[in-house]
This record gives sequence, C-alpha cells and structure tokens, in this order.
Amino acid sequence: MRSAVSGLAIAALCAYFGGWHFGVVAVVALALRLLRDAWRSSAVSLLWLALYFASGDPRLFFPFSMQFALQCGWPRGATVVAAFLAIRIAQGATLKVLLVEIGVAVAVMAICAGGYARSSRTPQTRLGWAAFGSFLAYLGLAL
Repeated sequence: MRSAVSGLAIAALCAYFGGWHFGVVAVVALALRLLRDAWRSSAVSLLWLALYFASGDPRLFFPFSMQFALQCGWPRGATVVAAFLAIRIAQGATLKVLLVEIGVAVAVMAICAGGYARSSRTPQTRLGWAAFGSFLAYLGLAL
C-alpha cells in the first residue's frame, strides 16, 4: 500500500511539474516496476524533471523517459520506450525525429543492458547504469 501511494505521489509530481506526458511515462514505468523502491528508482528521473522545469527544454523529456525505461530493465523498459514514442507521435514529432529517438533508445538500452549484465546485479548498479544511460540519451540527442 505504501509503495502504491509513493508511486502515485511521484506520478503526480511528474504530471504537475512536467505535464501530462511526464505523468504518463511515470505511471507506465512505476506500474512495470511494481512500485518497488519507487523513490530510489525515480531519483534520477526527478532530477531530469527538475532540469526540465527550470529550463523549459522539451528535449529533457527523452532522458527522463530513458531513465525510467532503464530502471525497468529489458524487456519491460521497451514498454516505457513504446509509451514515450506513442506520446511523441501524439505530439506531432516528425518521422526523422522519431527515427533518431528510436536509434538512440535502442543503442542506450543495449549498452546499459550489457553493462548491467557484466556487473554485480544490485539495485545500486541498476540505478547507476540507468543514470549513465539517461545521460547517454541526452548526449545522443545533442549529436
């Protein structure tokens, strides 16, 4: 019960400070993670949300979403990426932009899944690889 309340609080924060699209990604990701350790697994995503709120840069929605996707792991993280892409289609993103986002998402998920598989599989290493991956996602869009 407590984890469900935490998950709803995180999703509400995301929707309030980022908009409906941030809230949807948070709900999908938190539901897939079964709301385990919601605050810890959402910490870096909330940092991306704070950066978005402070700057208004819509590109920060991508690393925010990738952080949640990477925290969910493979294959559940692919569901978060699919939700992200559905939102981007609803927002009217061009095919070129969508293809770049898909390419970066696949590359980042592959790099982080490989790294996580070779490391000690603890919640801390998952969080570390997810944080690294969300930074890679940000860089991938910048290139």
